Amino acid sequence: MNRSRVKILGCYVLAISVLQIVIYATLSLSKGTADWLIYFDPRIGLFYFESGLRGKEEAAPTLLRWVSAFWLFGISICLLSGRLVMVYVLSELALSFPNILFVLAIVWANLSPAHGFSIAELFFPFLVMIVFSVVPLGIAFWARRSKEKAQSFHPGRAEQALGADSP
Repeated sequence: MNRSRVKILGCYVLAISVLQIVIYATLSLSKGTADWLIYFDPRIGLFYFESGLRGKEEAAPTLLRWVSAFWLFGISICLLSGRLVMVYVLSELALSFPNILFVLAIVWANLSPAHGFSIAELFFPFLVMIVFSVVPLGIAFWARRSKEKAQSFHPGRAEQALGADSP
């Protein structure tokens, strides 16, 4: 694994986790005046999943969404030290799964004449999913795929071998 790429991932995840916390804090403190921010919620799938379980929609972030934000914040700190890339990948996949189900449910619901959330309204959530999930996952795979260049090459050995042969 390339440590500098893992640190890039850590910085990116730190930035998006802080942004997620800011969005949730704004939603919590706005008392309904900033409900439009729900379109920029990176865990909008969790929002609708929890709303379905509770039977009511609340724009204010619930405990599960807060936990997801602070979980990613903690992982980003570990990524900055060059560890836990696979934990991040698995976490992001688990946190993104409800978003994917949400998008599929919206598309499926819009195939029928009676629907609520329209496909056109998926534009911003889709962009947010790219920025908050797809890009960092791409960076994570990029960091894991790369190996340190020429790990087995030791220039000192080559110089010593050449030096031993010269008079």
